[in-house]
Amino acid sequence: MLHFLLSREFHVPVPVSETHEILRPPPRSARLKTRLGCEVLESREVPAVFNWLGIYAGGYSNTANWYGGGGAGSQTPKDGDDLYFGTTPQGKTINCDVPLPYSFAGVHLVNGYSGTVTVPNGTSVGILEVGTGTLATGANLVVTKILSIVGSSITSSSTSGIIHVTGTSSGGAQAIVGSVSNLGTTLSIEGNGVQGAKLSLTGGNINTNSNSQIQVLNHSQSKNSSSIIFNGVFLVDNSTHDVQVNSPFTVKGLQIQGTDGVFNAYSNITLAGDNFNLLNGKVFVDDGLHIYLDTQRVLNVASGMLTTGNNTVTLHGILDQKGGELILGASPNVSTLHITGKAYFTAGRISFADVDPNSGFGLCDQIYCDDIISFGPYYVYKVVTENVPVGATFLPFSAKRGIVGFALVVEGYTATTISATDGSASIQITKN
Repeated sequence: MLHFLLSREFHVPVPVSETHEILRPPPRSARLKTRLGCEVLESREVPAVFNWLGIYAGGYSNTANWYGGGGAGSQTPKDGDDLYFGTTPQGKTINCDVPLPYSFAGVHLVNGYSGTVTVPNGTSVGILEVGTGTLATGANLVVTKILSIVGSSITSSSTSGIIHVTGTSSGGAQAIVGSVSNLGTTLSIEGNGVQGAKLSLTGGNINTNSNSQIQVLNHSQSKNSSSIIFNGVFLVDNSTHDVQVNSPFTVKGLQIQGTDGVFNAYSNITLAGDNFNLLNGKVFVDDGLHIYLDTQRVLNVASGMLTTGNNTVTLHGILDQKGGELILGASPNVSTLHITGKAYFTAGRISFADVDPNSGFGLCDQIYCDDIISFGPYYVYKVVTENVPVGATFLPFSAKRGIVGFALVVEGYTATTISATDGSASIQITKN
């Protein structure tokens, strides 16, 4: 039997044997349908969801350790995929080491997962959720949308490990942090574009270590700024490197108790329902800022050091100093701590009290109180300004409702109380 193909150019019949019929190209319509179908099947416009099983040898790279992603055991996750680590299979702790720095749509440690997921330096995640288990990071981990840490632990293989929550050009970054048993890395909330950065602290204690730091950056790019809202006690414990607050900070309670703990406030602080306890460590409050306490709530200074900026810092509430140091501004600048409630200076000292000897009467670091000031018997006032002339006088303490229990220890100076007819009083210091 002969078959004929019609040549478009010459219209010459060309014989084709039966054995070569299979080489004949399919009709145009069939070719188009086949090609379009293949392209649709290969498209990955939405993230593939992978669930970790992890009970077979080979770890991450064994397809049998994953189910989901278009078919059980068919492939392993890669860029653009969404990874879930849920209930630990068979009650075992099954860890997962991600071999390459992929860019995942999401990584979720949830539903009682008890293992450790380790991601290498340079990993990027859209949504990172750490609800159970432990996340171990490399030197840098980037989260582009949302970081949620609640009731879990984060460690780093690098002492300088950083989780960057970066946001995008069209949307701000957000980190949601609840009770954390161990925060072993720097958490850097780096807003992008006009949205700024937002850190919401939702409750419980955040326990930190020597690699811990929390910072919020780029908040000034937005009119509404970034905000930190925390419904639990924000705890800065032993060996904490640094906690910086660059955005309005609202917290139920704030406690700095480690000898190496450092808390730097570069924006206003509001305590909603509990006290601000400085049990040890260092607190710095920048120029012009306010610390807002609920009625009858207290800034307790038991030990450590509280330093203010070079201008005025206002404490809305009660100050109770039982130890430690108050440092008003940096020498040789003079500054003011304005206290709207009562002030109790039971023990401890003001150790960097600056005086301007050329200003005449009264220009110095000052405590100004809208209520009463009460002194204990051994409160120390130390003047660090040199070359104060003999006879120079200044007023470092003033209170609208009077001063009680006065017994200042001031080496090289004489302290006396000056009372006014309206009930207010000041302490005058005179150079001997």
